[in-house]
Amino acid sequence: MGNKRMHFMYVDESGDPGLVLPGMPIGRQPSRHYIVSGFVIAADEWREYLQQMVDIRRQMKAKYGLNVRAELHGSSIINPREDSVFRLIGSRKRRVNLYRDVLGLVVHKMPNAITISVNLDKHEPKYSSTASTNDIQYLTWQRLIQRYNTYLQKSCKGDLGMVFADETNEVKIRSMLRKMRVHNPVPSHFGGTYQATVDNIVEDPVMRKSHHAYFVQIADLICYALFRKIYRKGSYRRYNVDRLFDILDPLCLKEASREDPHGIVRL
Repeated sequence: MGNKRMHFMYVDESGDPGLVLPGMPIGRQPSRHYIVSGFVIAADEWREYLQQMVDIRRQMKAKYGLNVRAELHGSSIINPREDSVFRLIGSRKRRVNLYRDVLGLVVHKMPNAITISVNLDKHEPKYSSTASTNDIQYLTWQRLIQRYNTYLQKSCKGDLGMVFADETNEVKIRSMLRKMRVHNPVPSHFGGTYQATVDNIVEDPVMRKSHHAYFVQIADLICYALFRKIYRKGSYRRYNVDRLFDILDPLCLKEASREDPHGIVRL
């Protein structure tokens, strides 16, 4: 144990985990998507990367006038409310450029970080034939935790990890992780299931308010960029919002999914 490194995964969500209900008006339906994205850094690089985040914010202040304490929130950058600090940045083109610059600097200044993402499409789900539950949040987080644990085991020689997340259903996520340490049957490529208990993630997930956690904010930017890549909006395409996620390709854990060029797990 003494030779093990520690890794931190910061997680945020896009969309909601509500089930689509037949007959309910479209305006009252939950989101089509539910995405969770994790941003993973090694604990012994945490201080260096934190300083890099401070430097990135200073650069955004110098170039765009963005307050260094402003919370980085993907949807607010692209489509800010009237009272949002991002309104002060100017046009949408300028705000997209800020978004692009932040992601590019994260890739450049934090080259050893990785990102893992899971997308569940409620209109075209792929999980129904194998899942033992229709709990969308459980299914999606389970896949994220499983991929993170596999990364620690195989790519990090058995290192240990912790999870930090924007405030969500803490009781459910804590219970899920504890259960996965004891019993975690996963589908096999050869048919049936096998036990893949989560042995490398220690402690319960720690919930953080995103405005206090720079790296949770990075997870938010990753999550929203992926949302706009998969579910493109016509009026945003002229600004290449659908291509923001591609900037993160060097950090994507490709091993997380053989079926996606960025390693995105699709449910």
